[in-house]
Amino acid sequence: MKKFIILAFTILLGGTVGYAQDYERLDKFLREYGSNWRHGYQEQAADGQVKTVNQLGMPAPRYSFSKELNSKKLKGKFVIMNFWSTWCGGCRALCQDLDSIMVKGSDEYRDVQIIGVNYKENLVDKGYKAREWWEQKAFGYPTTDDNKGVEEFSTAVHAGHPTMMLIDDRGIIRGRWDAWSPGTAANAALAVWVLKIVPQQGVTLDLDLARQYMKEKNYLRVLYILEGLPETDETRLMKLEALLHESSYQAGIFIGKLMENAKEQANYGMLLGIAQIVERTEVYSSFCKIGLEAVSLHNRQSKRADDDSWILEYKLKFRYGKQMQMEAERAIDERIRIYGEDKSNKDELSVWEQARKELK
Repeated sequence: MKKFIILAFTILLGGTVGYAQDYERLDKFLREYGSNWRHGYQEQAADGQVKTVNQLGMPAPRYSFSKELNSKKLKGKFVIMNFWSTWCGGCRALCQDLDSIMVKGSDEYRDVQIIGVNYKENLVDKGYKAREWWEQKAFGYPTTDDNKGVEEFSTAVHAGHPTMMLIDDRGIIRGRWDAWSPGTAANAALAVWVLKIVPQQGVTLDLDLARQYMKEKNYLRVLYILEGLPETDETRLMKLEALLHESSYQAGIFIGKLMENAKEQANYGMLLGIAQIVERTEVYSSFCKIGLEAVSLHNRQSKRADDDSWILEYKLKFRYGKQMQMEAERAIDERIRIYGEDKSNKDELSVWEQARKELK
């Protein structure tokens, strides 16, 4: 009997630790690569200092928005709450992103209850009616009305516009995002995949799965998997390609490190790989320049240059020139727009308009 109790306790503890480890890895990943990831809300202390009140890992307050949308009815389900109002542009965008990514874009999340929480709708009038706007958009998940239950819960969790929260099947707050950016809804989808789908389906996060997601262009999952794998030339190049699609800023930092290491170690295979990835990806001129440098070093120093690598160099040289031209045109057009709006700058406007003509 004593052995049985010890075994049962070990299994229970192991399950708890496994869940926590998944969450810690997710938290680390979203802090580095995520959009608008937060641990809680900010409040001003008695001494005047602003501090963050942590919510992650804490039980969510009980909620009762309607007969169907309440904590008792949804017990045992993962729940995403998206706090929104029609007067908030970021809120409207997030409502649509969640629908396209997690409802209409995939069946993987069908067991997750997404709720639009219409909150403080009457604070600003921009000519919308919440229920009417929601129905016109034909979203595949429900929204609440702005009622007493919404007010109480939203106040309790210090919701903003927009705020999105992830509550797991045990009623624990596992994610919070404040504000909107193009990657916010995808971050929520990743969190559900990590905390719900992966453990339930026993998914092995290995290199083969990363390769599969690369083919499917699911770059966020690729990055998450790669963070837990040993570094090799293959995984580094996969990470670069995924970052180029997910974050130009992170990609810029990473490609710089790859180039530095490849040149120090005379790793010509890596240099060629960098150039190949840049050539097949829509990127800024700065990346084209790096790709061109990489393939040029390969072709002139490796003694392995062939027709394909020379063609790659000429393609990148041509593309770099085109990108520089396009970026110059956009910069001048922006100057023309700015001076065109300010009627007092006619002389400056004519200078920039002439410069635009001379580009041709």
